[in-house]
Amino acid sequence: MSILRFSEGFSLALHSLLIIRASKENVSVVTLSDKLDASVAHLAKIMQRLVKADLVKSKRGPSGGFSISKEDKIPYMTVYKIIDGEYPTSICMFKDEKCTKDSCILGDLICNINNEVYTYLNTKFI
Repeated sequence: MSILRFSEGFSLALHSLLIIRASKENVSVVTLSDKLDASVAHLAKIMQRLVKADLVKSKRGPSGGFSISKEDKIPYMTVYKIIDGEYPTSICMFKDEKCTKDSCILGDLICNINNEVYTYLNTKFI
């Protein structure tokens, strides 16, 4: 079991982008689905978001599929924000913060972990 969890959508988006970047040809949603063992419908919705954000291009037809839009490196955080929205800055495990960092039984652990993950997502690139 893992304490740190990212959404399935974020994970699929990251892995899809890595597969697409490594490919010399367009990659179909069916190919991505097979490689990632994911639903074609779910993956298609994720890919639509990446197309709308101009991270990937979509081409129809027999030689169609997805390709990276730009050669620039893409920060993981950019993908996170496209799929899951703003990165959470909460210092509390509760949905509605019940305590402050000073009064939390975990001290500043949650805040430190959030900051470390935030930094990681901003310094890793696809």
